[in-house]
Amino acid sequence: MATDNNNNNFRKIAFYLSLISQIGISMMVPIFLCAYIGIRLSEKTGIDILVLLFIFLGIVVAFRNVYHLTKKAYYKDKKKEDEFQKYFDNMKKEREAKIPGDEDSWNNQKKA
Repeated sequence: MATDNNNNNFRKIAFYLSLISQIGISMMVPIFLCAYIGIRLSEKTGIDILVLLFIFLGIVVAFRNVYHLTKKAYYKDKKKEDEFQKYFDNMKKEREAKIPGDEDSWNNQKKA
């Protein structure tokens, strides 16, 4: 039983470590690739602003990649959070249904 828990923890740690390395790679590659393309195009055309435009394009693509990577990774966590939220909302509704009247009557019952 304890080994299953340890194995599960190891898998989570390995998953998140690989996710961190994927995020780093998926951010650096588009930025450097677009910067390289921008520098080469700028040298051939003589238009210096191409470097900045391509670096900006690389940054946008990098953040898009990070968004999609993290969205996939946190989908399960979000699903669990939604289940907990529904559970607590149902508990709140049940508690409110048991209380007769409004909040003033609840305060009066507590004093009595």
